[in-house]
Formats: sequence, structure tokens, C-alpha cells
Amino acid sequence: MRILAFLLGVLILFFISWRLGDKFSESSNIDKVFHILMSIFIALLLSVFFKDARLIIGMVLTIGFLWEVYQFYHDFNVFGANFRIKEFLGDSAGDLFADLAGAVFFVWWINPHI
Repeated sequence: MRILAFLLGVLILFFISWRLGDKFSESSNIDKVFHILMSIFIALLLSVFFKDARLIIGMVLTIGFLWEVYQFYHDFNVFGANFRIKEFLGDSAGDLFADLAGAVFFVWWINPHI
């Protein structure tokens, strides 16, 4: 049941974010809400296989960090990209805090009630 909820949640978030687009999501900080919800769904999937809360939080943050590294490589791997470290660190740090908030919310609130 958790795997089904994970798959449905991820599909719904994918289609919502696809319809809104990257520019609108990032300009209105809706992407932080997507990060929180996605980390909850990833923690839901991981809780099927692992029971330790610290391990689940660590794995969710690792996945979030790797996603930020991928975005950094994808966005700034072109010649002449307008890179600003302040914007990158602000956006990435906010995304990682959103991932942490989602994982902690899952561990403290959702997981005990399942």
C-alpha cells in the first residue's frame, strides 16, 4: 500500500510540476512545496524497506543533495552560463531545508500513524 501511495503521489506531483513549469514554480517558491511533498513520498517508500528514522532522513537528504548536484551540472554546464553563487546557495539550501522538513514531518507524524 505504501508503494502504491508513493507511485501515485510521485505521478501527481510530476504532472502538476510539469503543467506549472520551472520558471513559475521557482519564481513563486512553489518548488519548495514540491520538495516537501516529494521527500514525504520518498520517505514513505523507504519506510517499506527500512525502519530506522535516522537512516530514512539521511537517505532522503542524500537523494535531495544528489538532485541539487544534478541540477547544478545541468544548469551551469554550458559555456557562458550566468552563474551566481549567492542564488545557487540560496535556492539549493532552501530546497535541502524543504527536504529535511518533509522527512522530519514523515518520521514524526506520518510514520507513527501507519
